[in-house]
Amino acid sequence: MCGLRCRLPEDLASTLFGCPILRRRSRRVGRRQLYPTLLVLVCLSSCDYYHHRPNNVPLSAKWVDHVFIDCSAEKQWDADRCTVYKGDTGQILADGIWILNTTFGSADPSTLHYIAYGHGTIYFDDAQFLMLTSPSEKDPQVLLLKQLATHGDAQAIDCNLIPNNSQISELSKCALNAFAVRRPFYVKYYEPGIGSSIYHALAGDSQGNVTEIDYYSMGYSTHNLPVNAQLFDDHHIIVMPCPDPVNLMGSTDGTLFCERPPTSFK
Repeated sequence: MCGLRCRLPEDLASTLFGCPILRRRSRRVGRRQLYPTLLVLVCLSSCDYYHHRPNNVPLSAKWVDHVFIDCSAEKQWDADRCTVYKGDTGQILADGIWILNTTFGSADPSTLHYIAYGHGTIYFDDAQFLMLTSPSEKDPQVLLLKQLATHGDAQAIDCNLIPNNSQISELSKCALNAFAVRRPFYVKYYEPGIGSSIYHALAGDSQGNVTEIDYYSMGYSTHNLPVNAQLFDDHHIIVMPCPDPVNLMGSTDGTLFCERPPTSFK
């Protein structure tokens, strides 16, 4: 459980709960009888590597900088499936498919060591990091899109689950078809980079309202934002309702955006 030496008032030589401690015999029987209980309490409070593990956090998850990180290789995708849990509650902070920033493929967990997590990025001690490229249904990003699309009352179409979802044109076609018949939907476009990760998303409800969501791992400036835009996650997420009437237009690569007149920016 602990991989370091615990400092105790006595030099006691043994190992308790996996925590190395020094011990020497005491001549007092009473004190010797108290040692097991005292050692448990002191060891667990003194070892820097012991942390309470919430019930939903698997034993394979590693404690790093106030979070638990659990990753495994997905060979068929040349990527990693990782879940990041909040250290004190077990709340899922991020979950899905991740890729290494240098190779855009899977990381080798046997040679890479986690040192920190922040804003959709798992950092290693050699300056490499994993980027979240495809959040799962349990990821807070996806839960936000679902809430915006359904308001908790309906089932939304996840356009990223359709066949040929690697093609931007197919993702946009799915979103446009759902919007045309007022079916709740959401779609996400990812732009992994060498030093950062970006995604753009749309969520539409049954009333024809559409919201844009942009994420940037480096954070956004507060300048020149659309009217009614809201910043979340320490300025890493922007939520922007589309102006009424909603007009969805495609960029040069087919990514959908809400058309906004120049006067709609602050």
